[in-house]
Amino acid sequence: MFEIGAALRGLFLGGLLIRCALIGCAVICCTVLFTPVQADEALPVPVDRNAPWVGKWAADPAWCADADKIGRKTPAPVELTPTEFLGYENSCTITKVVQPGSMQAWLLKLECQSEGSVYDDEMLVAVNRDGRLWWIDGASEPAAFTRCE
Repeated sequence: MFEIGAALRGLFLGGLLIRCALIGCAVICCTVLFTPVQADEALPVPVDRNAPWVGKWAADPAWCADADKIGRKTPAPVELTPTEFLGYENSCTITKVVQPGSMQAWLLKLECQSEGSVYDDEMLVAVNRDGRLWWIDGASEPAAFTRCE
């Protein structure tokens, strides 16, 4: 058995896209779906305000009470729009969105600024069956977010 964080970080393990079935906190089954093209070679997908990952998301559902204070208060939710990622003291323009196959996962290419620094970044977001958003940015453990209604 693998930890969820290790399994999600290994989503593109060895260039193969892997779908993992999650039960509780353990991965019980992984299936190789296909070998994806590199993100820079893949065609971007159109994004509208109804995309499953678009919305206000909180790591702790109690933070949703401060959904109107995104960027001004911590802790508070983050917001993903079709064109932006907004958080506390940082914001990013989404420059490209790639969806690998028919999975409920999207690779977001970002141009960000935070406290005077400008940098490029990317994150993988996935929406699971219970509606939670998983965010994997490569710099930290995958994190689950609840949609703020």
